[in-house]
Amino acid sequence: MEQSKVSITSYAAALRSFVVKDKHQNSIDVVLGFDNAKDYIDDKLIFGASNGRYANRIGNGIVSLDGIQYQLNKNHGNHCIHGGERPFHSYNWKLVSLTSNSVCLSHVSPHLDMGFPGKLNATVTYTLNSGGRLSIEYTAETDKPTVVNLSCHAYFNLSGHETGVEEIRKHYVQLLTDTYLKADNDSIVVGAESVNGKVYDLRSETVLGDVIDNVPGDLGFDTAYSYSGEFGSVIAKARSERTGLQLEMKSNQPSVQFYNSGYVHNIRGKEGAIYQKNSGLCFEGQAWPNAPNIKEAPSAVLRPDHKYYHHTEYRVFMYGS
Repeated sequence: MEQSKVSITSYAAALRSFVVKDKHQNSIDVVLGFDNAKDYIDDKLIFGASNGRYANRIGNGIVSLDGIQYQLNKNHGNHCIHGGERPFHSYNWKLVSLTSNSVCLSHVSPHLDMGFPGKLNATVTYTLNSGGRLSIEYTAETDKPTVVNLSCHAYFNLSGHETGVEEIRKHYVQLLTDTYLKADNDSIVVGAESVNGKVYDLRSETVLGDVIDNVPGDLGFDTAYSYSGEFGSVIAKARSERTGLQLEMKSNQPSVQFYNSGYVHNIRGKEGAIYQKNSGLCFEGQAWPNAPNIKEAPSAVLRPDHKYYHHTEYRVFMYGS
């Protein structure tokens, strides 16, 4: 899909738009977002933004490293979510490089920023490749042992960003794994369980509207799924019959958060669109939520002699092509 194009904001290092041709040869923007910088500054729901230092939740805001306990900023009841009250998506990232199909941005987080140990130097590189493939690569280096979990929080609607909940409910979705990550009543992950016999079983292509109301609570899916952490196979899919567009995701991260924008309410977005609950869906490659406090979780620890590397690819194309 050679006519694909994306736009990126330096504030929040966010994916602002992803425009592709649909089956009618119309240009469709499939990512929810805003028209101006002020809306990204005021945004509390992280539209397209780069999450950090730690995407998702850490129970009780506590991390223990090498016998030292660190109390993180609590901004979600008694817990830490997306890095605390002043997370990575509340900064204007620095431009490192720009080419015709890629941009690299950087951000430096000081020692004990939001309680996290170590000075962290982070980058994100967005690269639009042929065939509607958007590569997102995060790197990070630290001068002290720390935990890190960077992720892109893009909201997709393959019928067009403005078409809303009616179209999202018609989307077909698929999560290609046998395991989801069970969470407690505060949405803190406590361990892995089989999807067998549960509403979280999306191994077969499923119309989202057929299952979303069966998820406990009234928000729909805000659920992490466990994967191998090897980049290669497609791990999550969604498609719209209205446009003929399909989204496929690959990631080298050990989990994907599937979120159907249950917290969104009456948000004015691009081109005057009003985003409501369940107007978009997110597939977020990341470490296990609450990994620092779960013994069996793949490690999210980064040490000074290592480099963090996260690679996610979103491909948007006309299915059957």
